[in-house]
Amino acid sequence: MSDKPETSSKVSSEEQQRIDLDNLAWEHPTPEAKRALARLQKREEMGLGHLPLYEGDEVFRDVTQPELDIIEIIEDVAGWFVRKDMKFYDVSNIGTSLNVSDVDKVVLSRIREKYPYLELDDDLITKLFATLFSNKLDPMMVFKVWDGRALPVPTNSQRLIYKDGFVSINTWVRPEYRSKGLTKAGLGAFERLLDFAIKEPAERDMLLNWLAWCLQNENDKPSWAVFLYSDEKGTGKSTIANVARALFGTANTASINGVKKLVGRFNKNILEKKLVIAEEVQIRPNSDHGNALKDIITSDFATVEQKGKDTEEIQHKSCFILTTNHKPIWLEGKERRYYILHISHDGHNQGAEYEAFKSLVKQVNQEIA
Repeated sequence: MSDKPETSSKVSSEEQQRIDLDNLAWEHPTPEAKRALARLQKREEMGLGHLPLYEGDEVFRDVTQPELDIIEIIEDVAGWFVRKDMKFYDVSNIGTSLNVSDVDKVVLSRIREKYPYLELDDDLITKLFATLFSNKLDPMMVFKVWDGRALPVPTNSQRLIYKDGFVSINTWVRPEYRSKGLTKAGLGAFERLLDFAIKEPAERDMLLNWLAWCLQNENDKPSWAVFLYSDEKGTGKSTIANVARALFGTANTASINGVKKLVGRFNKNILEKKLVIAEEVQIRPNSDHGNALKDIITSDFATVEQKGKDTEEIQHKSCFILTTNHKPIWLEGKERRYYILHISHDGHNQGAEYEAFKSLVKQVNQEIA
C-alpha cells in the first residue's frame, strides 16, 4: 500500500460548470471584455502597467451612451498633446508649441470631427478639460509631461511611452496593411522581378533574408547594409527600395540622395526612421563621409543633433538600403559592412527586354498599392 495520501481527480458539477463558463469567456469574449483587454494592453505598451487603475470614472458615467465609452475617448484625447515648460505640443507635429487656449480649441474641434455622436454640452466640456489638465488622475487620462525625446520604438503601436513620470514620443507608426490580415503567402510580381534582375539565386536569397530578418526583428538592427549597384539606369533598384518602403511603412522610412545629410550635423530626423534609403550614393575613397557611414551602419548608437537643440546620443534601430549607378570603388576589399548586389540585365532603359521588364515593374507597383 502506498504511503501517499489519496487524492481525488473528480470535479464537482458546479466547479465544472464554472470552468466551462470561464473557457467559453476566453473563446468567445464579450465586446466589453475585448475593450477591457485592449485597454490593459495599451497600458502595458505605454509603460503604465505597474500603476493602479483609475477609480474615478463615475465622473463621466452619467454621460456614457451605449455606443460610446467616454473613458476611452478621454484616454485617446490625452494622447494627442504633451506638455513641457508650460507649453503644449501636438504629438504628430512637435515642431510648434501651443498655449492652453490653442489646445482647448483644437481638442474640441478634433473631438467633434472624430466623435460626432458625442453630445458636447457645457457640463461635459468642463469635466473633460478638468480631467485632461489634472495633476492627480490616472496618467492615461491627462496630458502628460514630455521629456523632449522623440525616437522610434518599433513594434510598439503607442505614440507615448511612460517612464518615471515623463513620456517620450514614439515616432514609429504601425503600417496600416498589418492590421488587415494576409489572405495568402507569396511574393507575387516582386519574386518575378527579382528573378529577372538578380540572376544568382544565392544573391536573391541574401536580399530576401536581410529584408525578412529586419522585419521580424524590427526593434533591432543589422550590422550591414544592402548596396544595389548597376552600370545602367532603370534596372529596378528603386523598385526594390519601394517594396522595402511599403513593408516598413512610408512613415517609418527616410529617403535621401547621397549620404551627406545622413552623416552630416543635423541627422536626427533621418535616424529616427527604421528604414533609410540613400540613392545615388557616390563617395570619394578614404573620405570622412565613408568612415562616418560605416560607423552609423555598424553601431547601435549615434550622436545626433536637431536644429536649435543640443547634440545627444541615441540608440537607433535603422537599417539601410543604398543605391548607385557609379561603381563603388571607394569600398575597401573584403568590406563586410555592405552586401553589394551588382544588377545587370537587358531590361534597362536601352535594353532589348525593356518592355518586358517595364511590365514587371508596373505589376510590382500595382501590388504595392
